[in-house]
Amino acid sequence: MADNYINLPVEGTGGGGSGVTSLNGLTGALALVAGSGIAITPVGLTLVIASTNGLNSIGTFDSQAKAANGLVLVGNVLYAQSADATHPGMLSIGSQTIAGNKTFTGSISASNLSGTNTGDITIGTANGLSVLGQALSLGLSSTSTTGALSSTDWNTFNSKQSSGNYITALTGDVTASGPGSAVSTITNLAVTNAKIANSTINLTTKVTGVLPVANGGTGLGTTPGNGEILIGNGTNYTKNTITAGTGIIVTNAAGSITIVNSAATGSINIDGGQANSNYGGIAPINAGGA
Repeated sequence: MADNYINLPVEGTGGGGSGVTSLNGLTGALALVAGSGIAITPVGLTLVIASTNGLNSIGTFDSQAKAANGLVLVGNVLYAQSADATHPGMLSIGSQTIAGNKTFTGSISASNLSGTNTGDITIGTANGLSVLGQALSLGLSSTSTTGALSSTDWNTFNSKQSSGNYITALTGDVTASGPGSAVSTITNLAVTNAKIANSTINLTTKVTGVLPVANGGTGLGTTPGNGEILIGNGTNYTKNTITAGTGIIVTNAAGSITIVNSAATGSINIDGGQANSNYGGIAPINAGGA
């Protein structure tokens, strides 16, 4: 930095000069005396009055102990300092903490912003959010992860049946419980004869077991042999053949029993529910006993 100086013109020789002839009402010879830190130097017809203590250079940035006013003056050298949390100063190109509220009227551009007055952003609970660098992401939910619903999931939920009064269980002859699909069970003894439509039960494929005498059956479950007939025993039926007495011959065949008098000609043939006799003068015996 150049010295501060004042140029005073000096009166020329022969009385033709235009230099200083009076100062502050004083006239006559004018003597300039250099005080402390002042140098008076004649240069031609000019006196140069300069300060010998003026600033003449800028010192190294942040090389001095920081001052409260942001600048440090040592001799003729002025030193600048960077601002921090407790001192004013200039912005540097390094890491820096600056105290006090700041207002920016324009936009702020930065490649990386981190830290706030309450700390960096963190995720406190498992809520589907994640932070990677400066990016906050919200993942999709799953069977075990909390998160956002996709458009597909939303449409699925939106298409579900609205809430209302719906059947949740079956009672009575058929029981079942929901929600959703459920296996129904016919209650024991619920199907009565009145609930069965006529001619709807196939006796060959749908009826099993032995029908007892009390219910109109025979109480027997085996196939009869040739000539076997049902004979009551006072409680149920038994299968047996006709026993031939004296002078009688009984011949059993598939679907028929032939009884012959071994002492006389002629025979009685029981066939198809009707007894036929070839004895002269004996009428046929039908199933009704006539």
